[in-house]
Amino acid sequence: VLMTNRRAGELIDLIIEYRPDIFVTLESDHWWQQQLDTLQTTYPYSVKCPLDNLYGMHVYSKLELLEPQVEFLIEKDVPSMTCKIPLRDQDTVRMHFLHPAPPSPTENEESTERDAELVLIARRVAGQDNPVIVTGDMNDVAWSATTRLFRKVS
Repeated sequence: VLMTNRRAGELIDLIIEYRPDIFVTLESDHWWQQQLDTLQTTYPYSVKCPLDNLYGMHVYSKLELLEPQVEFLIEKDVPSMTCKIPLRDQDTVRMHFLHPAPPSPTENEESTERDAELVLIARRVAGQDNPVIVTGDMNDVAWSATTRLFRKVS
């Protein structure tokens, strides 16, 4: 949502119009959480990690979120989330929500932390029997060596 963006009404209108079963916001802080919590009647299940550092994350769902976790896998101020979601056929899908820090010429010239998080998640999902969805802002491109490694490992 870009934390400094305060046009929550437009996002809420889109959510009401398209009625997703699940939605995730990235870069969401306490202010965004207050706005999105107005949807809790429709989205009674949630995992929340509001942060003021561009790495806050919120998941809202119409479907039950089983075993929800907020983890700080690589960096102490960059969360990721995971949960299971029951499907109608008695199966579950494992969801991973990620937003690893990007390489940046002013803050982090290398992509070591991002790459480590993506490979860690790839190893976690490798060999899973149930369906898995990994989503978020990976701060990467589809043709990068890291993305290719993620696909190979997972």
